Amino acid sequence: MEPEVWRWIWLATAATFIVGEIAMTGAFFLLPFGVGAAAATAVAFTGANATWQWLAFVIASAVAFAALRPLSRRMASESNPVGVGAGVEVGRVSKEPAPWSDPPTNPNNQDHQLEEHRQWPPRLS
Repeated sequence: MEPEVWRWIWLATAATFIVGEIAMTGAFFLLPFGVGAAAATAVAFTGANATWQWLAFVIASAVAFAALRPLSRRMASESNPVGVGAGVEVGRVSKEPAPWSDPPTNPNNQDHQLEEHRQWPPRLS
């Protein structure tokens, strides 16, 4: 494959991994590969052959993974002092709101006409 083609393949790969990481927030699984693909893109634009591009991808991905792993572990731990993420609601007790009442009636037909009277909450027959 021509070196010109590899530039765009690496660029598309980097964009795909980074957008995929944005879609899977908090996982930090695809981001290291996006960083590696971005590094390979930079090497490809210098005109290096595919071997150097793959080497840059593997090394940059490994370094990014090693750098992001402690952050990922800290965010996923139960002892998160900030209280952010998916685990923030674990163990909390929810309160059920008071039942809804029927809509108010308008006996004198003032201001507006009630078109329909619905029972809330809806009951299945």
